[in-house]
Amino acid sequence: MIIEILKYLSPVALLVLIWSIIQYFDKKKSDKSEIRRKEKIESCKNLQQRIGVIRYSLFEPHTEISKSAKILANKLTFYENETEKDILKIDELNLKINENSLSALDKKTAKKEQDILIESCKNRVEESRRFLLNESSSLKENLSKLPETINTNLEELNRIPIIGMNKIQSQILTLTLNLKKINNDILTEDAYASNGGLEEEFTNDILGSIDLINEIELNIYTELK
Repeated sequence: MIIEILKYLSPVALLVLIWSIIQYFDKKKSDKSEIRRKEKIESCKNLQQRIGVIRYSLFEPHTEISKSAKILANKLTFYENETEKDILKIDELNLKINENSLSALDKKTAKKEQDILIESCKNRVEESRRFLLNESSSLKENLSKLPETINTNLEELNRIPIIGMNKIQSQILTLTLNLKKINNDILTEDAYASNGGLEEEFTNDILGSIDLINEIELNIYTELK
């Protein structure tokens, strides 16, 4: 039927028909391409927003942890320095007390001063212990909500379609594994060191994940070009 109709068309009309058919399929192809482009832009935008939230959730406690660690280190260093000074004074007083030339009254005064210094050292040890426990509790409280935040954002992240963006897909898989390890270390308390701070490996995992997020962002910008 179609062949019969084509027989009656002039060469010009035939060319117009062919051109119209080509234009129709080109437009259809172009429409599909535009749809894919818009979908890609939407995916990149959603990826950017979600990893931004994850980065902030990692960076906020890390900033607090760093600040807390600095305060802790400064405080403990102060305790140690003051205790060392007191120990030297106690030793000096001990030498005085044992001197035969020293009067009984002076020995009694030196002994009293020595007792005060010893009591001061004992109080400082107790204060240091309480400070360490408080800082450790504060640190755990600071990190306690992070696993839930990470899990929620990972679920959202893994719902975003990233077909065709192979490098980003691979990086998100690595990020997911890193974040799950961070969560596990917090929940099992493997993140915490015996001195009340954080294990170096855990801190490196936090910073490594932030670096990986920065790399993903750069690849998102490349995909949008």
